Amino acid sequence: PGAMTTPLTVEMGSNISNVTNVNSSRRDVRTKLSSVSSKLSNFEIGFAQLNRKMSLDEDREADPPGSTSTMASVANLVITMVGAGILNFPGMFATTGYLVTPCVLAVVALIVCEIGRVMNESINIIEARRRRSPRPMLRPQRYDDLMEAAFGPRGKLFSLFAMNGTLLLVDALYLILIGQTLQYLLNGWRWMPWKIAYKTCVVAMSTIMACLTLFDDMAFITRMANIGCVTCVVYVLTIATAGFRYGIAGNFPVKSENGQDMSFPVQAYDACPADWLAPFSVMTKCLLCFAYQPCIPTVRAEMENPERMGFSIKVACFSTFSVYALAGAGGYYGFGSKADRESVLNNMISDTGSKMPEGLVLSSAVALNLFVTFPILMNVVNRAAENALIGKYCAPVRMVLLALCVSIAIFMPYFNVLMGLIGAIPVCILLTLVPLVMFWKLVHDDGVKVPYRNLQIVWHCFVVLFGLLCLGMGSSLAFEDLRKNLEKGSRDPFWA
Repeated sequence: PGAMTTPLTVEMGSNISNVTNVNSSRRDVRTKLSSVSSKLSNFEIGFAQLNRKMSLDEDREADPPGSTSTMASVANLVITMVGAGILNFPGMFATTGYLVTPCVLAVVALIVCEIGRVMNESINIIEARRRRSPRPMLRPQRYDDLMEAAFGPRGKLFSLFAMNGTLLLVDALYLILIGQTLQYLLNGWRWMPWKIAYKTCVVAMSTIMACLTLFDDMAFITRMANIGCVTCVVYVLTIATAGFRYGIAGNFPVKSENGQDMSFPVQAYDACPADWLAPFSVMTKCLLCFAYQPCIPTVRAEMENPERMGFSIKVACFSTFSVYALAGAGGYYGFGSKADRESVLNNMISDTGSKMPEGLVLSSAVALNLFVTFPILMNVVNRAAENALIGKYCAPVRMVLLALCVSIAIFMPYFNVLMGLIGAIPVCILLTLVPLVMFWKLVHDDGVKVPYRNLQIVWHCFVVLFGLLCLGMGSSLAFEDLRKNLEKGSRDPFWA
């Protein structure tokens, strides 16, 4: 009887086997979903990673384990660079022409890629010093760690003050763009009988940001930072789609100053700029749009294979160059020399004068991305100020810093001008010139042999010359634009 096999036994055995296979398949699916979720969680803006490091001061791990893959690190660097500044690129093409602007963009991409390589090599030198040291040393995880290793405590103090001051200005820039974007989204509807002023949008958004600024734990905001990957794609698609639509049509709609009449001019394209000083203004803005250098030590510290950081930097810079070039060329193709210098959103109207779908999607993506990025970046500045002044959480310090941002956004609501100022002065100094000085100081102090030393010296001399020209010419042009805008703004009603 034990050797007998009935049809019922065979059927039961078959059913049990099927159930086992189904359960196994479900476990495999859950495992794969968990793996995908884990990989997606590693995609975040570099400033979100920096925010975590800012919460750890003296108690940081000496050698923190990394878990981010190489391609995730590339994506993190790309979404750190590709931000709302992309709205300015069609205007940059209109300023310097379709032949000069790509060349300027390529030069800036090469230079920021070299600065990233230099910073990565500086980290390697510090890591080697740490391995040789008889006493335990912390692994460099922030920009000020590199400055301290090269220039001592004074270098660290300078970098903390200067870098976080720059990030505070960038936050003010974000607030300006949030106000302009909300103004675009809310005004111009038939069911809206009144017009909402820009400063009303800034004050309203500042009230919300004040509540978020008081939070020290940004985990709930950081989890939303993954939308940066999506918004990067939305930025390019919406600008390029709108541009190609009107470029193929051969004309585009323009509203008159009174906002009632419509005209449809034909696109006009320029190969070169009318003013040969204009490329310096575009260079400084591009430097700001490529500014990922503060996050390099942090992104590298969280990499599973930090030796692949050099590859990640090259791919990220090339990808960002491609994104900016496509968005700028697409917008310029559609609007020509009339592409708005402040924001391409101002060009995005339909043939009837209403908002075009691409503009609504683009402005929504900008507002959503900045709503997440602003408090994260603000928290980095807040923690640095608290550590320097008090040593613990302090709500009044946070409110004072936010008030500074709001004041800049209200009294200097010039996105294009402020971009030029930030790119010309702090970005040129801190993120272009200082890393080179830091690298050669570490090379000299540690007696490191640099391959192709003479060639690197020549290349770095060119980078220094580029940085000094941008600093001098870019800042003078930005201050002149600021003076003109302030004179014009003084004649307008305050709450316009």
